[in-house]
Amino acid sequence: LMTKPVTLSPSCSILSDLLGWSATFFSVLVAWVFFRAETFGRAVEVLRGMFGFNGGLHAAGGLAVDRVLVLSACLMLATAAPSSHEWTFEKFRNGEFNDRWALAVGLILLVSVCFMNRVSEFLYFQF
Repeated sequence: LMTKPVTLSPSCSILSDLLGWSATFFSVLVAWVFFRAETFGRAVEVLRGMFGFNGGLHAAGGLAVDRVLVLSACLMLATAAPSSHEWTFEKFRNGEFNDRWALAVGLILLVSVCFMNRVSEFLYFQF
């Protein structure tokens, strides 16, 4: 039997993409807490705090409007702005990666190398 492939309307496809992105984001967010916590109990405490089960918002007088605005702006920037891979690929493909861009990338690399002497806890030391 041959069946017709299921096609979604554009609005349904956008909703599907948004739900998929949200599910992936929150799954990684929760997994990261367990990955970084020293103990399972501490991870549960952090998750309870993240989701407001410790009374933190009520004790602090609620969520400040300025924080909501900053978080909303950060979320919009993170979702709407191109990734570094997309941005760099566009520059190379359009031939816009010139000497100024090479200098800027070189300076970023230089600053990164200069900060390599700082002590940083290795992420996987617990495992």
